[in-house]
Amino acid sequence: MMKHLITFLLITFCLSITGQEILLRKKTEEILAEDDFGPNKKKYVHSMLSVGFNFGLQEENVSLIRGWSSFSLGYGVRTKRRLSNTFSLGYDVRCELNQYRYRPHEGSLFQQFYSAPEPDSLLVDKLSYSSAQFAPYFRINMGKRGNHLGKYIDLSVYGELMITSSHAVKFKHPNDDQVNRSTLKTRRLKYTNKLLYGLEFRYGNSYYNVYLRYRANDLLNNKLKDDPRQPPACNAGLYLFLAR
Repeated sequence: MMKHLITFLLITFCLSITGQEILLRKKTEEILAEDDFGPNKKKYVHSMLSVGFNFGLQEENVSLIRGWSSFSLGYGVRTKRRLSNTFSLGYDVRCELNQYRYRPHEGSLFQQFYSAPEPDSLLVDKLSYSSAQFAPYFRINMGKRGNHLGKYIDLSVYGELMITSSHAVKFKHPNDDQVNRSTLKTRRLKYTNKLLYGLEFRYGNSYYNVYLRYRANDLLNNKLKDDPRQPPACNAGLYLFLAR
């Protein structure tokens, strides 16, 4: 009887060891698979907010705008795939709102479409549009960073599909007792380019990016250098990460 009991215990012990090995192997593989995802791992995804300001140089084919009130606001998701300790690839998917407020001058949007000097009563001359963007990038990582994004430089190109567009002008009526101000707003503008593209340079760390963006449509399309004059092509701002 004792002999059979010892044999049974030995068999049970061997089976339990085998089962434990299988369990440990499975858990280890799951942990290793989970470790592929992270800020400095093989794959990573995070969301972000962006704020930027539109600006440009005073050129013949560029309309002048009011800098601080000509801005962009956006939200997006960024993916990253690490190629090595130094290099990574990825892409952004973003939605963005852009606004250009024109200064009173001969190239303003009001004068281009109404063919008349701007009256002194004009308060606002504003072009706005929303868009969806796709932006692949190449990343160069710098220095040691642990399991963080660390410091890096991104070189990116982007394509932008305009979804909505509007032009608004606002007047005051100093000699009218009944009406103080009035607004004229037009939508679905046929004179805007629906497909935009350009270049973007970013310097970043674990928490944010600073970026400089250039809309490059006019480099490959000479027709855009004709009237109506184009809004300034540069935009600079900040990406703030919602997760890192």
